[in-house]
Amino acid sequence: MKERLEKLGIHPKDIPKALIIFNSMLWLEWLGVLTFCCAVRPIRQVARKTNVLRRIRDKYPKIAQAERYVMDRAVNMAGSRFFRPIPRAFNQSPKDFTAAMAETTVLYNLAFPIWIPLNFKLIKNLCAHHDEANGGADT
Repeated sequence: MKERLEKLGIHPKDIPKALIIFNSMLWLEWLGVLTFCCAVRPIRQVARKTNVLRRIRDKYPKIAQAERYVMDRAVNMAGSRFFRPIPRAFNQSPKDFTAAMAETTVLYNLAFPIWIPLNFKLIKNLCAHHDEANGGADT
């Protein structure tokens, strides 16, 4: 990663700051996708309209059984006293929040090839702006 940042023209002294910004952006993007999934539930909407889930469950009953098992355990955990405040913060039931977390994982990872270049570009622009503000001095 250090080599990639240096190729972007980021000075070695700015690399720790760039890494903090990079990771902060990833967390903010994840939170944005989670918020979107809690509100919209995009995968569920598409699945309902196309009956994809029903066809998969009908064709592969073991997958449906595994899905129920995993969802039941995840819902139980989301409803536990330790995790219960998290779904409440998003105004969700434990079951809805668990499904939103699953959708978030899928969508966030699908969009990862978009996040990485955007974050590098943001870091490059922020570091360039910082250098301009300091008169191009290497301090």
